[in-house]
This record gives sequence, C-alpha cells and structure tokens, in this order.
Amino acid sequence: MKQDKIFSELAAGNIAVVEGERSQLDTLADYISRRQRDIARGASEPLSRLTVEVGANSTLRVEPPYEQKHLALLCGESELGEGEHLLIPYIALKKLITKLGEKWHVNALGTWLTAGEDVLVPRSQETYTLFRDAIVDAGGKLPGGASVLDMGCGCGVLGIIAARELAAKGVKVTASDVMPEAIGSTLINTERLVEEGLLQAGVIEVTQPGEMFEGLGDARYDIIIFNAPWVVAPVKSRSDIALNDEKQQVLEAFMAQVRGHLTLGGAVILGYADNSGDKAVARAKELAANEGFCIMHERSARVATHRKKNKWERIFVWELRQVQG
Repeated sequence: MKQDKIFSELAAGNIAVVEGERSQLDTLADYISRRQRDIARGASEPLSRLTVEVGANSTLRVEPPYEQKHLALLCGESELGEGEHLLIPYIALKKLITKLGEKWHVNALGTWLTAGEDVLVPRSQETYTLFRDAIVDAGGKLPGGASVLDMGCGCGVLGIIAARELAAKGVKVTASDVMPEAIGSTLINTERLVEEGLLQAGVIEVTQPGEMFEGLGDARYDIIIFNAPWVVAPVKSRSDIALNDEKQQVLEAFMAQVRGHLTLGGAVILGYADNSGDKAVARAKELAANEGFCIMHERSARVATHRKKNKWERIFVWELRQVQG
C-alpha cells in the first residue's frame, strides 16, 4: 500500500498494522509525521495509529528482528497469554528501544541497569549509596533466611542492592510496583544480572503490578524498603508517578499499611527529600510517628536534582522501627 493511502486511512481514524524492514518503516513514519500538519488541530495523531503487532512470545515482525519477552509490561500492559496480541505504535516502540539501550551505572552495585519508558532512572548515586549503607546496617541484625520487600521497585535497583549485600544472610527479596513498566524493567535487570553471574538466581521474586501492598496477601517482611515520591505535586503523567505525591497521600497510605506487613522487630528503610520544603519533611516524620515508628538512624546528603526549579535538595534515608510497648 502506498504511503499516501496509508496516511489517508490513518487520518480517517483507522489503524494500520505494519511489518518489514525498519528502514522502510522509519521512512513511512517520517512521511506520516510530516503530513500530520494537514490534520485538524485537536484530532488524534495518525502516527499513533501506525502500529506493530506483539504476540505472547513478544517477537516483533520487523527486520532486523527485535525480541523482548517483557515487551507488554514495558508498554504498560499486562503480560500476554497464549493467543493474545498487542498493538504498539511504531514510534513508541522506537522510543522504548532507544530508552532500553541506555545504561545507567550504579556505583553502589558496581554495574549498570536500564529503565523503561516513564520509569525513574537510577541517576542519583548519593541516594543509592545511602540506601546501601542503611540496608547493610539493618541487615546486620537479621536472622538467616530473612525477607525483604522493595516497595515501588522502579528498575529494581534497591531490591538488587539488598539481594547482593545481604546474600550471606540468605535473604529473599520481593520487588513490587504499581507500574507494569517498572515490573518489566526490574525483570530485565535481574535476569541479566543472573545470566552474568552478578546475582543469585531465585533470590528476587518480582510480583505482578499492583497498588501498594495489593497482591502480597498477609506476607510479612523483616525489612521493607520504600523510596517514597517526595515532590508534593499532582501526577500529570506516568513519568510523575515515582516522583509526585499530591498532599503526601501515597506516603500516608504506605505508613498506614506497612505495620501489617512488617515482622516483629522489623525495619522500614524510607527515602525522602526536602524538594517541597521543610514542612513536607516534618509531615513525613509525623506520619511515621503517628503509626508508632521512630527514626533509629538518619542518613542524608545534599544532591543536585537535574531539574530547573530547586536545583539542589537534601535527601534522607531513615531506618524506622516500631516503638515497643
């Protein structure tokens, strides 16, 4: 089918499923992008309806071929079952492939990780060093075979740190997140590290996507790690989910539920920052105190934010334990 005919079909609101050489698909996508100015403002963009098909084996019919078994998750969808298919905008696929090609070195791990679209990249070396130190310190008090939960795992960095630093304790780590893209990113990273001998197989269990403690049943953990969203602002896009927490509702919900998933004498390792001011930090501490937790140890560092506003902030990592009696 000719380029102008495909564009006309897309402009009419139809969907085109394409396959073939990537160079040809790129040429077609560029043509449609240039022609989008002919569409009335406010209309759905034709380029978003130029799609490729993904099946249960997550192999795309493009040349050279691209295989990624967690592709559905990385696109924000559930894992595909046998016989199920997913249509992905070709331009979104290209963007995702580029994103997954970025390697973010994490000093606290001594290796690199990757992160899918809208997943927080492991950029802040200071943050992960603080968490590593807190995990090692809290882990020294753990019995053998202890359990760790990485809540809001993102690309899996904190759970991987816990699994490696506490390997001698024989810990089991559970990684959970509300975003399918984060679950897919964690699976990619943990599987690669296992293949390269940098992580023991079976140590990290990655859950299905779910809100907060949803899907964890009545499981209890010796350490629960949560790098909470620390910007007190509304979530306007999926990329904001890991950062923004309007009225600190996410943190409040976490503190209200965490005791029911913590073993007696267990620890919460909580990350926060003063990006939204001292009052936000004070309220975070208040929320913890209201649920019967005290700060046993505080670690902090002043870091660059990589944002236009509030270019510097102080990050905190607190070891929280329940007040006994």
